[in-house]
Amino acid sequence: MSVRLHGRREDGCGWRTRESCGYPATAAPQKIRALHETAVEEHLRSDVPVATCLSVGIDSAIITALAAQKLARKLETF
Repeated sequence: MSVRLHGRREDGCGWRTRESCGYPATAAPQKIRALHETAVEEHLRSDVPVATCLSVGIDSAIITALAAQKLARKLETF
């Protein structure tokens, strides 16, 4: 359910199904990786040093690994 402007309520799904994504489900892993790489590359555009904070989660490890692959220098981690 969503509440729109002026309190108008809309019922529906909060996510898109595989069929509505515009690409086959078998392409999802490659698409997700490409989107992550693009996001990391855009966040690495900086004129100051960049670092990452590692937690115990896989999300910070993935971001750090992608950033380390893209940088021409050592990536600082905390």
